[in-house]
Amino acid sequence: MEGVGADDGGLADTASVAIRSMAGPAVLDEIGFRDAGAGEWIEVWFRDSIADVGALAIADAVSAPHAVDRGPVPRPAQAGVYLVLAQDPARVRARFGLPDSVVLGVTGGWPTLNDEGTAGEPADHVRLLLDGAPSDAAPYWGEASERGGSLERLSPDLPSAAPGTWLETIDRSGGTPARPNSMHAPGAGVTARGPLLVAGARVLRRGPGGSPPVVFRATAEARGRRLTVRVQDLLGRPVRTLVEGQRFVAEGAFLWDGEDDHGAPVPPGLYVIRAEALAEEGTPARFSALPLAVAAGGAR
Repeated sequence: MEGVGADDGGLADTASVAIRSMAGPAVLDEIGFRDAGAGEWIEVWFRDSIADVGALAIADAVSAPHAVDRGPVPRPAQAGVYLVLAQDPARVRARFGLPDSVVLGVTGGWPTLNDEGTAGEPADHVRLLLDGAPSDAAPYWGEASERGGSLERLSPDLPSAAPGTWLETIDRSGGTPARPNSMHAPGAGVTARGPLLVAGARVLRRGPGGSPPVVFRATAEARGRRLTVRVQDLLGRPVRTLVEGQRFVAEGAFLWDGEDDHGAPVPPGLYVIRAEALAEEGTPARFSALPLAVAAGGAR
Protein backbone atom coordinates (compact mmCIF):
# COMPACT_ATOMS: atom_id res chain seq x y z
CA MET A 1 0.00 0.00 0.00
CA GLU A 2 1.20 3.50 -0.74
CA GLY A 3 0.42 6.71 1.08
CA VAL A 4 1.85 9.86 2.59
CA GLY A 5 5.07 9.10 4.47
CA ALA A 6 6.02 10.20 7.95
CA ASP A 7 8.60 12.59 6.49
CA ASP A 8 5.75 14.44 4.80
CA GLY A 9 4.07 15.06 8.12
CA GLY A 10 1.28 12.53 7.60
CA LEU A 11 0.40 8.89 8.12
CA ALA A 12 2.01 6.32 5.84
CA ASP A 13 -1.20 4.36 5.73
CA THR A 14 -4.25 3.36 7.74
CA ALA A 15 -6.05 0.15 8.52
CA SER A 16 -9.42 -0.63 10.02
CA VAL A 17 -10.47 -3.70 11.98
CA ALA A 18 -14.02 -4.70 12.94
CA ILE A 19 -14.22 -5.50 16.64
CA ARG A 20 -16.97 -6.09 19.15
CA SER A 21 -16.59 -4.91 22.76
CA MET A 22 -19.47 -6.94 24.18
CA ALA A 23 -21.28 -10.21 23.57
CA GLY A 24 -22.84 -10.29 20.13
CA PRO A 25 -26.58 -10.31 19.52
CA ALA A 26 -26.37 -13.86 18.11
CA VAL A 27 -24.62 -16.57 20.15
CA LEU A 28 -23.80 -20.24 19.65
CA ASP A 29 -25.99 -22.37 21.92
CA GLU A 30 -25.59 -25.93 20.62
CA ILE A 31 -23.19 -27.72 18.25
CA GLY A 32 -24.11 -30.94 16.47
CA PHE A 33 -20.74 -31.74 14.91
CA ARG A 34 -21.25 -35.51 14.69
CA ASP A 35 -23.53 -36.84 11.97
CA ALA A 36 -26.01 -38.92 13.99
CA GLY A 37 -28.39 -39.42 11.11
CA ALA A 38 -29.22 -35.79 10.34
CA GLY A 39 -25.92 -34.30 9.21
CA GLU A 40 -24.11 -31.52 11.05
CA TRP A 41 -25.92 -28.52 12.53
CA ILE A 42 -25.58 -25.67 14.99
CA GLU A 43 -28.13 -23.79 17.05
CA VAL A 44 -28.07 -19.99 17.35
CA TRP A 45 -29.81 -18.10 20.15
CA PHE A 46 -30.55 -14.40 19.76
CA ARG A 47 -29.63 -12.25 22.71
CA ASP A 48 -30.98 -9.21 20.84
CA SER A 49 -33.29 -8.79 17.86
CA ILE A 50 -31.75 -8.46 14.40
CA ALA A 51 -33.29 -7.13 11.19
CA ASP A 52 -32.32 -9.98 8.89
CA VAL A 53 -30.93 -13.46 9.56
CA GLY A 54 -29.39 -13.26 6.09
CA ALA A 55 -26.72 -11.06 7.69
CA LEU A 56 -25.50 -14.11 9.64
CA ALA A 57 -22.72 -16.35 8.39
CA ILE A 58 -20.89 -19.35 9.84
CA ALA A 59 -17.42 -20.80 9.33
CA ASP A 60 -15.15 -23.41 10.83
CA ALA A 61 -11.52 -22.82 11.82
CA VAL A 62 -10.23 -22.44 8.26
CA SER A 63 -13.15 -21.92 5.88
CA ALA A 64 -14.50 -18.68 4.48
CA PRO A 65 -17.85 -17.59 5.95
CA HIS A 66 -21.00 -19.14 4.51
CA ALA A 67 -24.04 -16.87 4.64
CA VAL A 68 -27.41 -18.07 5.91
CA ASP A 69 -29.81 -18.91 3.09
CA ARG A 70 -32.90 -17.11 4.40
CA GLY A 71 -34.79 -16.94 1.10
CA PRO A 72 -35.61 -14.08 -1.28
CA VAL A 73 -36.77 -11.50 1.27
CA PRO A 74 -35.28 -10.17 4.54
CA ARG A 75 -36.28 -12.14 7.61
CA PRO A 76 -36.00 -10.62 11.11
CA ALA A 77 -35.34 -12.57 14.29
CA GLN A 78 -36.59 -11.52 17.71
CA ALA A 79 -34.59 -11.65 20.92
CA GLY A 80 -34.95 -14.95 22.76
CA VAL A 81 -35.68 -17.16 19.73
CA TYR A 82 -33.65 -20.05 18.29
CA LEU A 83 -32.47 -20.64 14.74
CA VAL A 84 -30.92 -23.90 13.56
CA LEU A 85 -28.37 -23.83 10.73
CA ALA A 86 -27.93 -27.22 9.11
CA GLN A 87 -25.83 -29.06 6.57
CA ASP A 88 -29.06 -30.74 5.40
CA PRO A 89 -32.09 -28.78 6.70
CA ALA A 90 -34.63 -31.40 5.54
CA ARG A 91 -32.90 -34.19 7.47
CA VAL A 92 -32.66 -32.10 10.64
CA ARG A 93 -36.34 -31.16 10.41
CA ALA A 94 -37.33 -34.80 9.97
CA ARG A 95 -34.98 -36.10 12.69
CA PHE A 96 -36.16 -33.68 15.38
CA GLY A 97 -39.70 -32.91 14.18
CA LEU A 98 -39.04 -29.21 13.54
CA PRO A 99 -40.97 -26.78 11.31
CA ASP A 100 -39.39 -25.39 8.17
CA SER A 101 -39.21 -21.90 9.64
CA VAL A 102 -36.61 -22.67 12.32
CA VAL A 103 -34.11 -24.71 10.26
CA LEU A 104 -32.17 -23.04 7.46
CA GLY A 105 -29.19 -23.90 5.31
CA VAL A 106 -26.21 -21.84 4.19
CA THR A 107 -25.01 -20.75 0.78
CA GLY A 108 -21.96 -22.14 -0.96
CA GLY A 109 -21.76 -25.46 0.86
CA TRP A 110 -21.49 -26.41 4.52
CA PRO A 111 -18.20 -25.74 6.42
CA THR A 112 -17.55 -29.37 7.40
CA LEU A 113 -16.88 -29.70 11.13
CA ASN A 114 -14.09 -32.06 12.16
CA ASP A 115 -14.87 -34.88 14.60
CA GLU A 116 -11.39 -35.33 16.08
CA GLY A 117 -8.37 -33.11 16.70
CA THR A 118 -4.70 -33.81 17.36
CA ALA A 119 -3.68 -34.63 20.92
CA GLY A 120 -4.67 -31.84 23.27
CA GLU A 121 -6.05 -29.65 20.48
CA PRO A 122 -9.67 -28.79 19.60
CA ALA A 123 -11.27 -30.81 16.85
CA ASP A 124 -12.44 -27.57 15.21
CA HIS A 125 -13.83 -24.08 15.84
CA VAL A 126 -17.30 -22.79 15.01
CA ARG A 127 -17.41 -19.10 14.11
CA LEU A 128 -20.57 -17.01 13.90
CA LEU A 129 -20.51 -13.65 12.12
CA LEU A 130 -23.06 -10.87 11.77
CA ASP A 131 -22.61 -8.31 8.99
CA GLY A 132 -19.09 -9.63 8.56
CA ALA A 133 -18.06 -8.96 12.18
CA PRO A 134 -17.52 -11.71 14.80
CA SER A 135 -20.61 -12.34 16.93
CA ASP A 136 -19.48 -15.53 18.70
CA ALA A 137 -16.93 -18.34 18.35
CA ALA A 138 -16.37 -21.63 20.14
CA PRO A 139 -13.72 -24.35 19.95
CA TYR A 140 -14.84 -27.90 20.71
CA TRP A 141 -13.12 -31.19 21.49
CA GLY A 142 -14.17 -34.45 19.86
CA GLU A 143 -13.99 -36.41 23.12
CA ALA A 144 -16.58 -34.08 24.65
CA SER A 145 -19.23 -36.04 22.75
CA GLU A 146 -18.67 -39.59 23.93
CA ARG A 147 -22.13 -40.85 22.96
CA GLY A 148 -22.43 -38.99 19.66
CA GLY A 149 -24.81 -36.32 20.94
CA SER A 150 -24.64 -32.56 20.49
CA LEU A 151 -22.72 -30.17 22.74
CA GLU A 152 -24.97 -27.82 24.69
CA ARG A 153 -23.95 -24.48 26.17
CA LEU A 154 -24.60 -24.32 29.91
CA SER A 155 -25.44 -20.62 29.79
CA PRO A 156 -25.04 -17.76 27.30
CA ASP A 157 -23.44 -15.84 30.20
CA LEU A 158 -20.45 -18.21 30.19
CA PRO A 159 -17.44 -17.65 27.91
CA SER A 160 -17.94 -19.59 24.70
CA ALA A 161 -14.25 -20.50 24.39
CA ALA A 162 -14.07 -22.26 27.79
CA PRO A 163 -14.29 -26.08 27.45
CA GLY A 164 -16.34 -26.26 30.67
CA THR A 165 -19.05 -24.11 29.11
CA TRP A 166 -20.12 -27.05 26.91
CA LEU A 167 -21.42 -30.49 27.89
CA GLU A 168 -22.87 -33.33 25.87
CA THR A 169 -26.65 -33.43 25.77
CA ILE A 170 -28.47 -35.93 27.94
CA ASP A 171 -31.60 -35.69 25.81
CA ARG A 172 -32.58 -39.11 24.44
CA SER A 173 -32.91 -37.74 20.91
CA GLY A 174 -29.22 -36.76 20.89
CA GLY A 175 -29.83 -33.02 20.72
CA THR A 176 -32.24 -30.21 21.53
CA PRO A 177 -32.25 -27.97 18.44
CA ALA A 178 -34.74 -25.06 18.62
CA ARG A 179 -35.65 -25.79 22.22
CA PRO A 180 -34.07 -25.30 25.68
CA ASN A 181 -30.94 -27.34 26.33
CA SER A 182 -30.98 -30.42 28.52
CA MET A 183 -27.74 -29.32 30.22
CA HIS A 184 -27.53 -25.93 31.86
CA ALA A 185 -25.91 -24.03 34.69
CA PRO A 186 -27.56 -24.45 38.11
CA GLY A 187 -30.46 -22.07 38.65
CA ALA A 188 -30.83 -19.33 41.23
CA GLY A 189 -32.71 -21.62 43.60
CA VAL A 190 -29.54 -23.41 44.74
CA THR A 191 -27.09 -20.53 44.98
CA ALA A 192 -24.73 -19.52 47.75
CA ARG A 193 -24.16 -15.78 48.08
CA GLY A 194 -21.34 -13.68 49.45
CA PRO A 195 -20.64 -9.94 49.21
CA LEU A 196 -18.45 -10.37 46.11
CA LEU A 197 -19.60 -13.66 44.53
CA VAL A 198 -22.69 -15.73 43.89
CA ALA A 199 -22.21 -19.49 43.39
CA GLY A 200 -24.57 -21.51 41.22
CA ALA A 201 -24.39 -24.55 43.53
CA ARG A 202 -23.15 -25.61 46.95
CA VAL A 203 -21.96 -29.05 45.81
CA LEU A 204 -19.91 -30.11 42.79
CA ARG A 205 -20.46 -33.78 41.98
CA ARG A 206 -18.01 -35.55 39.67
CA GLY A 207 -18.18 -38.77 37.71
CA PRO A 208 -21.26 -40.73 36.53
CA GLY A 209 -24.43 -38.94 37.51
CA GLY A 210 -22.44 -35.86 38.44
CA SER A 211 -23.25 -32.19 38.02
CA PRO A 212 -22.02 -29.53 35.58
CA PRO A 213 -19.17 -27.21 36.61
CA VAL A 214 -20.15 -24.66 39.24
CA VAL A 215 -20.87 -21.19 37.86
CA PHE A 216 -19.78 -18.09 39.77
CA ARG A 217 -20.94 -14.54 39.11
CA ALA A 218 -19.63 -11.23 40.40
CA THR A 219 -22.11 -9.26 42.54
CA ALA A 220 -23.00 -5.63 41.99
CA GLU A 221 -20.59 -4.71 44.81
CA ALA A 222 -17.70 -6.35 42.96
CA ARG A 223 -18.36 -4.83 39.56
CA GLY A 224 -15.93 -2.20 38.42
CA ARG A 225 -13.23 -3.58 40.72
CA ARG A 226 -10.35 -5.95 40.02
CA LEU A 227 -11.02 -9.41 41.42
CA THR A 228 -8.79 -12.30 42.34
CA VAL A 229 -10.62 -15.55 43.05
CA ARG A 230 -8.90 -18.71 44.28
CA VAL A 231 -10.00 -22.15 45.43
CA GLN A 232 -8.37 -23.14 48.73
CA ASP A 233 -8.50 -26.21 50.92
CA LEU A 234 -9.47 -25.95 54.59
CA LEU A 235 -5.83 -25.36 55.55
CA GLY A 236 -5.73 -22.29 53.31
CA ARG A 237 -3.50 -23.91 50.70
CA PRO A 238 -4.12 -22.73 47.11
CA VAL A 239 -5.76 -25.29 44.83
CA ARG A 240 -6.90 -23.39 41.74
CA THR A 241 -6.74 -19.78 40.57
CA LEU A 242 -9.99 -18.95 38.79
CA VAL A 243 -9.60 -15.19 38.28
CA GLU A 244 -6.53 -13.02 38.77
CA GLY A 245 -6.85 -9.24 38.56
CA GLN A 246 -9.79 -9.27 36.18
CA ARG A 247 -11.98 -6.17 36.28
CA PHE A 248 -15.69 -7.01 36.00
CA VAL A 249 -17.20 -3.89 34.49
CA ALA A 250 -20.55 -5.66 33.98
CA GLU A 251 -22.12 -8.93 35.04
CA GLY A 252 -19.37 -11.52 34.64
CA ALA A 253 -19.46 -15.29 34.97
CA PHE A 254 -16.79 -17.97 35.29
CA LEU A 255 -16.76 -21.57 36.45
CA TRP A 256 -14.84 -24.27 38.30
CA ASP A 257 -14.79 -27.83 37.04
CA GLY A 258 -13.30 -29.45 40.16
CA GLU A 259 -9.72 -29.53 38.85
CA ASP A 260 -6.58 -28.01 40.34
CA ASP A 261 -4.10 -25.71 38.61
CA HIS A 262 -2.43 -28.73 37.00
CA GLY A 263 -5.65 -30.11 35.52
CA ALA A 264 -5.99 -32.97 38.03
CA PRO A 265 -9.32 -33.65 39.80
CA VAL A 266 -9.27 -32.49 43.42
CA PRO A 267 -10.09 -35.04 46.15
CA PRO A 268 -13.64 -35.03 47.54
CA GLY A 269 -14.03 -32.70 50.48
CA LEU A 270 -14.87 -29.15 51.50
CA TYR A 271 -13.18 -26.22 49.77
CA VAL A 272 -13.31 -22.44 50.14
CA ILE A 273 -13.76 -20.08 47.20
CA ARG A 274 -11.94 -16.94 48.37
CA ALA A 275 -12.56 -13.69 46.48
CA GLU A 276 -10.59 -10.47 46.94
CA ALA A 277 -11.53 -7.11 45.47
CA LEU A 278 -8.12 -5.48 45.20
CA ALA A 279 -7.52 -2.13 46.90
CA GLU A 280 -7.66 0.83 44.53
CA GLU A 281 -7.65 4.58 44.96
CA GLY A 282 -10.55 5.48 47.19
CA THR A 283 -11.61 1.87 47.83
CA PRO A 284 -10.14 -0.54 50.39
CA ALA A 285 -9.54 -4.21 49.69
CA ARG A 286 -12.55 -6.41 50.30
CA PHE A 287 -12.69 -10.14 50.96
CA SER A 288 -15.34 -12.83 50.96
CA ALA A 289 -15.41 -16.62 51.05
CA LEU A 290 -17.90 -19.27 49.99
CA PRO A 291 -17.77 -22.95 51.03
CA LEU A 292 -18.13 -25.53 48.28
CA ALA A 293 -18.23 -29.31 48.68
CA VAL A 294 -16.76 -31.65 46.07
CA ALA A 295 -18.31 -35.12 46.06
CA ALA A 296 -18.43 -38.23 43.92
CA GLY A 297 -21.19 -38.42 41.32
CA GLY A 298 -24.59 -39.85 42.09
CA ALA A 299 -28.01 -38.85 43.29
CA ARG A 300 -28.29 -35.38 44.76
